[in-house]
Amino acid sequence: MACTDDGVDCDEVLSQVYEYLHQELDSEGVERVQQHLDACGFCLRQYGLEREVQDLIARSCGCSPAPENLRRRIIERITQVRVSGGGATATGTFYAETSYTSSNATMDPER
Repeated sequence: MACTDDGVDCDEVLSQVYEYLHQELDSEGVERVQQHLDACGFCLRQYGLEREVQDLIARSCGCSPAPENLRRRIIERITQVRVSGGGATATGTFYAETSYTSSNATMDPER
């Protein structure tokens, strides 16, 4: 879906938002994504959501970087979801369902 006159497909831009946020695109890719975000309100909102998630993760995890093997597994899983189309919505954006359970109970080592 191209919603602007820049000729850049929204799905293409949204698939590169993660790399854009982490400055992993080359200068041409950064320019293309930035120009599209400047012109496309829908993609800018999606980018904003991704940015908020990244900020929340950064605040929650403190200053310790994630272990490289965890980062690699997350990127592989994101790629699998994107490639398989699993979780694609009608507009071409992607989501993944996950659940997290936390317990504040202290474990007894004697058990």
